[in-house]
Amino acid sequence: MIPKFGRAQFLGLDDAPEGGIKSYRAQVADGMRRDGPFRRLRYLARANYAFNYIW
Repeated sequence: MIPKFGRAQFLGLDDAPEGGIKSYRAQVADGMRRDGPFRRLRYLARANYAFNYIW
């Protein structure tokens, strides 16, 4: 579950950013994306910035 702060939200690694796009973990499992601690942190920072920039 995504915690909500008004309109802002925190996206995690299991959340799909849009319909039809797999979550980060699903992409790693399918071999579409490489995984590592800094890659995860960079993905979370960019995804949350992009999602919350709209609001």
